[in-house]
Amino acid sequence: MQPRPVAEAPAGTLVPGLETPGALARSWRVLVEEALLVASTATFAAALVWRLSGQVNQDAWLALVGGREIVRHGLPHHETLTLWGHGHAWIDQHWLGQLAAYGL
Repeated sequence: MQPRPVAEAPAGTLVPGLETPGALARSWRVLVEEALLVASTATFAAALVWRLSGQVNQDAWLALVGGREIVRHGLPHHETLTLWGHGHAWIDQHWLGQLAAYGL
């Protein structure tokens, strides 16, 4: 059995041999019609993942750990995350941002 050329495919199908429009046909149609958008999004996602390890530094790590502490123990009133300030009375002014970072 020889494959049909694309020009002979039934109307409404972009994939030769796939006459029933389904999820695969719709996905293929989006990939073909929006190739530039798909390529741009894939390039951006790859670059973001590649650079992600450089973006998580000490401050980001402290925000994540602070958010975890807030989820587990509530708002802190004493410093527990640093060695120099350990045990001292403390008001965490950035608790909402830490909680949001941990939630993400």
